[in-house]
Amino acid sequence: MSHESKARNEESRISLNGIKVETWKDSRQAVSYLEKYVSTYSSQQGYEGYPPSIFIDDVLYGLGVSIYGPSAEWHGGYQEFKVKLMEYLLQTTPKCKELLSGFQMDEEVKHETKQ
Repeated sequence: MSHESKARNEESRISLNGIKVETWKDSRQAVSYLEKYVSTYSSQQGYEGYPPSIFIDDVLYGLGVSIYGPSAEWHGGYQEFKVKLMEYLLQTTPKCKELLSGFQMDEEVKHETKQ
């Protein structure tokens, strides 16, 4: 394996709590999926009226599936991807840690995260 290939291979991993997680085996495949996924958005009836939260969730869902494949699909897979994304953001974005350090979860959220 060339030095360049080895470097790219290392870049294709994200460390989550000290565990290396393969993000994708073929970045072309991931990009192709994401491009197709996003290109269908304008064909959805009523998308112009979607609030930003739905647009964000839809794009994050497509990103998760493009990176992790079927394991990130549907509600359960998407929830797991959001946890991975949050862990990644906490590791790579100091401001996220700072913002969350003072965050108090209400009892309903605490209960949901324990299940």
